[in-house]
Amino acid sequence: MKSICVLMSTYNGAKYIQQQIDSILNQKDVKVYLLIRDDGSKDETLDIIKSYQEKDDRIKLYTGNNLGACGSFFDLLWSVEPSFDYYAFSDQDDVWFEDKLATAIDKIESSPADGIKVYCSNVTVVDQELNHISDGSCDVDSSFTPSFGNSLLENYVTGCTVVMGRDFVSLIRAYPKPARQYMHDWWIYKMATGFGTLIYDLNSYMLYRQHENNTVGLAKGILGRIDRFLKNAKSVKTYVKNQNQEFEEIYNKPEGKQNPEQLYNLPQDKQKLVEIVNHKKLKMLFNSQIKRRSKIENLVYKIWMMFW
Repeated sequence: MKSICVLMSTYNGAKYIQQQIDSILNQKDVKVYLLIRDDGSKDETLDIIKSYQEKDDRIKLYTGNNLGACGSFFDLLWSVEPSFDYYAFSDQDDVWFEDKLATAIDKIESSPADGIKVYCSNVTVVDQELNHISDGSCDVDSSFTPSFGNSLLENYVTGCTVVMGRDFVSLIRAYPKPARQYMHDWWIYKMATGFGTLIYDLNSYMLYRQHENNTVGLAKGILGRIDRFLKNAKSVKTYVKNQNQEFEEIYNKPEGKQNPEQLYNLPQDKQKLVEIVNHKKLKMLFNSQIKRRSKIENLVYKIWMMFW
C-alpha cells in the first residue's frame, strides 16, 4: 500500500474544515498522512486541528506568518519530509470521495508515459451546503490536451486535485523556491508539462465547495472567463508577466541550482517557448504551441500581450 502525504493550507477555515479532514483520513487503499500549515487563522481553526491531532497521529501541524494561499503551499512543499511515495494538495473546505487518492495513484502507475508524471482531475461543483451545482468545471474540454505552451498563458489545473510522486517533489526542491507566482497550481501545471507529463482525469472524485471566501473560484464558461479577465485586466497583466519572467530566471538557466546529474534541465524546445513569451511577442502571435483553449481568447490575449 502506497504512502501519501496530503498538504493542506488553512486560514480561518473553522466552518468547513472538519468535513474535509474526515474525508482525507477516510481515504481507502492508501497510507494517508496529513501535513497542515496554518497561515495565521484568527478563528477556531487551530483548536479544531489540534483536537484531531490528539486522536490521530497521522496529522502534523505547524504555523507561520500569513503568506497567502500560494506562498503557504510552497512552504508546505519545501517543508514536507521527502520520504512518502506520493503527495497531494488539499483545500480546507472541500469533501473528497474515499477513492480519490487511490484512483490518482493507479492512474499515475498505469500510465504508459515515460518520466515524471503528475495527476489532476475534474471536480464536482457544489455550494456551501454541498448542494450540487454542476458536474465538473465549466472550463473542462474533453478535446483539449494540456501543454506547456498553454500553461504559459493560462491555468488548467485545480490544485486540490493534484497528486504527484516523490520524483516530482525532488525536481521541485532541486530549484529555488518561486516568489512571484500567482497560484501554486498554475506553477504545478508549468512544471508538470515542462519537465514531464500531466495526466488529466475527466472524472471527479471530490465535492468542490464554492462560497464567498474561496481564494480562486470557477469562471462559468468562456463568457465567465472573459468577464473575469476584463474586471482584472491590470492584475492579470502583472501576474502573468511576473510569473513567466520568474520561470525563465529559475529554469531556463543551466547554471541554476539543479540536480548534480543534470537530470532536471528544462528541455531546450520549451526554454525557447518561454523566451518567445517573454521577449519575442511577434513570434508568439504566430506560434501554434503557445495558445489559450478558446480560439477567440487566444487571438485577443496574444495581441494584448504584445503591448506589455
